[in-house]
Amino acid sequence: MLLKEAEPEGMKVLDLSKEMRVSSPFVTQQLNRMEENGLIVRIKDDADRRIVNICLTDKGRAAAEEVTEHFVKMIAGLCERLGEEDSRELARLINLAFDYFDEKFAEREKEDET
Repeated sequence: MLLKEAEPEGMKVLDLSKEMRVSSPFVTQQLNRMEENGLIVRIKDDADRRIVNICLTDKGRAAAEEVTEHFVKMIAGLCERLGEEDSRELARLINLAFDYFDEKFAEREKEDET
């Protein structure tokens, strides 16, 4: 989904790994599989040939759209099952969890800088 939002110029592996909060080698492994399946292309930056941007192919955009549609349907079904009150509580708790993860990730980044 991050690559879909990064169109049309794409996204650098380092930026992608930071957004996903995982290591660059992990992202590279996933990107290799995606490239093998024709979902992405790697495009070298004209100004700096060391920089490679990752862009979705048409097949990759279609796959991302399919995943997004499926996710939206699943969330809608969950909200329907939970009802409004429980859905709001779930959203509140998920936001708290993500706040916690953001704090821990920021702490880890500070540790890595020292």
